[in-house]
Amino acid sequence: MAIEISLLGTIEATSGGNAVDLGSPQQRALLALLAVRGGAVVGVDAIIDALWPEDPPLSAAKVVQTYVSRLRKALGQNTIQRRGHGYVLDPARAAVDSLRFESLFREGRAAEALELWRGPALADVAEARVFAQEAGRLEELRLRALERRIDEQLAAGDADTVVGELNALVATHPLRERLVGRLMHALYNAGRQAEALEVYGRARTALVAELGIEPGPELKDLQRRILVQDPGLAPPRHSEAGTELPPGQMHPRRHNRRPRLIAACLGVVAAAALAAAFALTRGAAHAVVIRPNSIVRIDPKTNKVVESIAVGREPSGIVASNGAVWVANEQDRTLSRIDTRTHGVVAIGGLSGVGFVTSDTHGNIYASGWDYPYVWRIDPKRVRVAERFRVRSRAVGVAVGGGSLWVVDRLVNGVTRIDLGRPNSLGFVPVGADPLVTAFGFGALWVANSDDGTVSVIRPGLPRAQTIKVSAKPFGIAAGEGAVWVGSNADSTVTRIDPERRRVVKVINVSSSPLGSDLYNVAAGAGAVWAANASELDVVRIDPRTNKVVARITLGQEPRVIAIDGDNVWVSLAAPGT
Repeated sequence: MAIEISLLGTIEATSGGNAVDLGSPQQRALLALLAVRGGAVVGVDAIIDALWPEDPPLSAAKVVQTYVSRLRKALGQNTIQRRGHGYVLDPARAAVDSLRFESLFREGRAAEALELWRGPALADVAEARVFAQEAGRLEELRLRALERRIDEQLAAGDADTVVGELNALVATHPLRERLVGRLMHALYNAGRQAEALEVYGRARTALVAELGIEPGPELKDLQRRILVQDPGLAPPRHSEAGTELPPGQMHPRRHNRRPRLIAACLGVVAAAALAAAFALTRGAAHAVVIRPNSIVRIDPKTNKVVESIAVGREPSGIVASNGAVWVANEQDRTLSRIDTRTHGVVAIGGLSGVGFVTSDTHGNIYASGWDYPYVWRIDPKRVRVAERFRVRSRAVGVAVGGGSLWVVDRLVNGVTRIDLGRPNSLGFVPVGADPLVTAFGFGALWVANSDDGTVSVIRPGLPRAQTIKVSAKPFGIAAGEGAVWVGSNADSTVTRIDPERRRVVKVINVSSSPLGSDLYNVAAGAGAVWAANASELDVVRIDPRTNKVVARITLGQEPRVIAIDGDNVWVSLAAPGT
């Protein structure tokens, strides 16, 4: 069977396409060490130093043998071989994603290489000294691949598309002049010359303050060329593929090596997206072009998209608060703050796996991720992490209510309650199987449990949750407009729950296709209930008085999460199929 070892994220392995249990953290670290060495022998002494850097046990060599034996049992006896006084991972039997990434990058296939990343490299062990250098090296290569892929998009005239992503990258790496230059160039080509010059000013201030140096000659020259509106800043027609260019210059689009069938499918999706984009208008004078990796605002009076703003890659969780919209960008591991008046975007980086956001009455923002036991509290004025809370397993859906922050604790099938008046005071309530999302309303917390098709109702002060049976695979939940609404991914329905009697009173089909719509999220507000149909690329509006679908808003991109702010309906959009 084919063995695949993944280091570009948490350490994982599959055999024949099936996940392999890699055992204890130290056993996983041993596999990572062998995989990092890429077919080279790793001595037992080096393994002991890596696993126990300060005080190895007397039986360390025997423990290493035990770890190797268990890994062989999980991966195949010949996958790890003994060579002299050490071990080697046989490259002919095990493929390592980091090595594949480097190979694709060298071949100039940056976009394909980046698809292999699932999170920070060696995320489980990156803090260990032996892995820190390798994790840093891989992160540098990832940034270079991002720069190369962005060059291709800029050369293809996709300046608007990459602005949001570049904003997030520059926020994470404010001293990396190559990224600053690309952001300036993208803004200039998007007709935002003043913002491009502001980016230069902020970068110069940061360089002087942090390092005591002025921007380099390439960045200075780019500023000068923007000031004089140099025609040479337009995307070039020809360039040598694979060449690293200085800030402000771009690569052309490289030859697409993907199969013709995939290209044809993408062409159909692109045509649908283009048709949807030009069918929508902002006022009478401006077309609202809807692209992936953006958020859009829907006017509930007209059911029309009236604004589109670029953000980071694969935006998901979204919340509106105090004149700003906050969006979790899953692939970039960033949180974007968008000023709803100016459309200015500020991003916070380093939020691993971030996918869920909520807010409290003071405007504080809380964000959590898929693969980590943390919730970050964001200071909305300084736009930076102010505090971090830890739960037992994996922090996913979050909600605020009843004076507490409620965190869905996925792998232990429960909800952790954090008293916001006393953040060190934690409570825990068991719920159903594989809980994902939650909402607070009508004096209770409502939790959607995806594996057993139930909703758990937690009332503050009570130690146990009540269970309500709903449709299979509930992926969305909202409290408002007189009821609790639960979106089912399996059968594309929205279930209405009476919050007083705590029982189902209506099931509403929201798909226009017999195959289902892959419903992803629901929201309640602005006089309606809204459902995001991922595969049908639309948002459905339900009238809560009649429980009927009254409008379908075609977006041409994949809607992820919906947030309501007064009379504004915000939707995060990713590329179809992501």
